[in-house]
Order: sequence, then structure tokens, then C-alpha cells
Amino acid sequence: MGNVGLGELLVIVLVVLLVFGPTKLPEIMRNLGKAYRTFQQETHKATQTLRDAMEEKATPTPPGPGIVDTPDPPKVDAPPVEQPDRTHEDT
Repeated sequence: MGNVGLGELLVIVLVVLLVFGPTKLPEIMRNLGKAYRTFQQETHKATQTLRDAMEEKATPTPPGPGIVDTPDPPKVDAPPVEQPDRTHEDT
């Protein structure tokens, strides 16, 4: 099933054209396209729902003592360190 060659496809199109006629064929194909699109959307929704149900929900871990709740240590202003003059004269 699924191995439809070019010959079989032409026979199917010819039979459909003879049964429904050229005026009804575009309407039938349009409806088939809409049905296929709806089927794909519903399949995607069902797959997403199944994935969401299978996924473990992450529970937030409460912070441990001293990890998040400790305040920053006080800043100590140190006196500026003098830098020696490092300019050179070209000789």
C-alpha cells in the first residue's frame, strides 16, 4: 500500500474526472485540502497535549540557608595606591 505509480495515478484521476465532471472536481479537491489541513492541525494539537502530559513538571527548589539570603559583604574603601611614573624618554 502506498506504492502508486504514474499509471495508477492517471487512471484514478481519469475515473474521478469521469464520475464527478470538471465542474465539481475543483470543489471536491478544495474540500479535501481543507479536511487534510484540519487533520494535520488536530494531530499536532494531540501530539503536543501528549508531550505536555508526559513531561515532568519542574518544582522550584526553595533556597538553602545562606545561599541566596545572605547579604553582600560591606564594601571597604581602600586608599588609592600611587602608581610610579613610567614614562620613558626616547634616546
